[in-house]
Amino acid sequence: MWGLAPTKNGAVTGAQSNGAPGRPELVPGAEELPPLVARSPLGIFDEAMTFIRIRPRQLLAIACMLMIPAKALAALVPGSILRRARPEQAIDLILENVLGVDSILANLISFGLESLALFLIAVMYGELAAAWFVGQAPTTREVFGRTFRRIHKLLIVWIIAKIVIVGGGIVGFGAAGLLVAVLLSVAAPLMGAERMKVKQVLQRSANLASAKLGQTGLVFIITGVGAFIIRLAIKQSPSLILSQFTGQSRPPDWIIFGISDVAGAVFAAAFLAAASVVLYLDLRVRREGIDLDLAIGRTFPRNRARRIGAGRG
Repeated sequence: MWGLAPTKNGAVTGAQSNGAPGRPELVPGAEELPPLVARSPLGIFDEAMTFIRIRPRQLLAIACMLMIPAKALAALVPGSILRRARPEQAIDLILENVLGVDSILANLISFGLESLALFLIAVMYGELAAAWFVGQAPTTREVFGRTFRRIHKLLIVWIIAKIVIVGGGIVGFGAAGLLVAVLLSVAAPLMGAERMKVKQVLQRSANLASAKLGQTGLVFIITGVGAFIIRLAIKQSPSLILSQFTGQSRPPDWIIFGISDVAGAVFAAAFLAAASVVLYLDLRVRREGIDLDLAIGRTFPRNRARRIGAGRG
C-alpha cells in the first residue's frame, strides 16, 4: 500500500518500502527523510544540508556526472580562456582576462551549461525525493534513464524559464527578472516529483511560490548567497593546500585550481538543488497541507508510484 506514514508528532515523513526486492536497505527510513513541516528560510537552508546527507554518495554522484561534463564543455568553447591556454598559463588568464571582450561569449556559454546542469540535478533530486517518500529507492542509473527519456520537455522548460527571466530582467531593470526567478524556483524539482506537462509545470511553480512570495524570495536569496560562499570557500582552498608543498613536490597550480573550481561547482549545485527540493516540499506543506494525513495519490501522483514499481519488474 502506497502512503505517507505520520510520525508521532503528526508530521508526515517517508513510508518504509513494502516492495523493493533485493534493495530494501537503500530506502531511506522515516527518520532520515525531511519531515514535511513548514520551515523558516534558515530552516530550509539547514535542511538542504541534511537532505544531501540522506544519500551523499548518490546525490553527489549525480551532481558530478552532470556538472563535470558541463565544465569540460565550457573549457572547449571557442574563445574560452582555458581552451587557448597552456596549463601553466591557465590561472593567470583566468585572473587577468576573464572580462575580456573575446571571452564574454564563452563566459555566457559556460554560465548556460552550468545552469542547465543545475536544473537537471534539481529534477533528479526531486525524482529521488518523491520516490523515497513512496518507499522506493531508484538507482542513479534508473534516475538518469527516466530523466533523459524526457530530456526534450526538460530543455523546453529550462529554455522558457531562462528567456522569461532574462527578458524580465531587461525590461524591469533586474527586478522583474528576479521576481520571475523566484516564481519558477521550484520548477525543476516539480518536474522530477510530479511529471507534468511544460505549461502545467510553469503555472504550478508560480502558483506554489506566489502563495508565500516573501518567504520564497528570502529562501532564494539566502540559498543563493550560501551557494556562492560554499563555492568561493572551496575555490580558495588551493592556497592552503599549496602552502603545504615546497620545491619539486609542489603540484602544478593549474591542476589544483582546476580541481577546486570543479569541486566548488559540484558542491554548490548539489546544495542549490537540495534547497529547491526542500523549498518545494515546504511550499506544498503551506499551500496543500501534505504534512497532515493526505493519501499518496494526492501528494505524489499514483501513476508515478506504479511506474516506479513497474520499473523494477
